[in-house]
Amino acid sequence: AALSALVAGCVLGIMLFSRILSFLLAKFRNKVLSVLVGLMFGSLVKLWPWKSTLSYQMGSDGSQMPLIQEAVLPSTYTILTNQEADVLQALLAVSLGAALVIILHRINLRSNISYD
Repeated sequence: AALSALVAGCVLGIMLFSRILSFLLAKFRNKVLSVLVGLMFGSLVKLWPWKSTLSYQMGSDGSQMPLIQEAVLPSTYTILTNQEADVLQALLAVSLGAALVIILHRINLRSNISYD
């Protein structure tokens, strides 16, 4: 019962968010897109895979949990951690993501559905 309530809430939330976003895009397209792009750029700091941990917090079981981290370049990450930065895998993931966006955009253009 609790799981079905969770699923229903998720579905309802996604549908409501979609409708509100569609309404806002129809009325204030440029401003909404600016906010969304800002959110994406702002999240890059958190999503950046190469980080240097400046301070830790000790867990109750004695484990270290990162408290303050800063983003570093892959070359700096390699120097600090003595681990490979795996830049090739990161570039491959970005390329696959960009290709997926382009493919979905082309499929959308062929379907003749306009979202303007």
